[in-house]
Amino acid sequence: MGIKGRDVFLWWAYAAATLMFLAFALGYRHSLWLWGFLIPCFAFAWFHLVQLPRATKMTKKLGIKTLVLLPIHPKWARVLVGNKIKTGEKGAFEVHLNLNVKGDPFELMKKIDHDLMVVQARFSGYLFIWETEIPVPGQYRKLIQDLSKKEYAFWEKGQWPIPRPPLTGRKTNKQHNRVGAVLNLKAEV
Repeated sequence: MGIKGRDVFLWWAYAAATLMFLAFALGYRHSLWLWGFLIPCFAFAWFHLVQLPRATKMTKKLGIKTLVLLPIHPKWARVLVGNKIKTGEKGAFEVHLNLNVKGDPFELMKKIDHDLMVVQARFSGYLFIWETEIPVPGQYRKLIQDLSKKEYAFWEKGQWPIPRPPLTGRKTNKQHNRVGAVLNLKAEV
């Protein structure tokens, strides 16, 4: 599902709650309204109670300390990325910064660079997407630039097309926000 999938379900829950309230206020009492609200709530709970902890544990087992690789369906990743890069991925991940990691920003960037190189070495043929306001380490930025020329990556200012719903966390500085994706081609590069 990923964070953007969670956001879709959360927007669905907000809309369903509003429609359910209006329907009940107008006298339309039907269980369909309740299920229209409960389904996204169950999906939201499953994401936070099952998928996110499972992804964090899997990432730690790989020796990646500063990032969390959140598995998402490749077709969902393709919807987010559109036709900006070539297709052919085995699977897809959203890349997130592990919020439990603290420390000196310079050391943190070194750790992120190391973790990205581990990801590059272990996941050939997978699509990685992200949205961030922190800079990407230089070595990986060079890889993105090289792959962009072959249409296997992109890195641009902006956000994914699904806005962040209210009450879902920190605000980002939209001026510095960037989205990107890389189809990891370790064997071909």
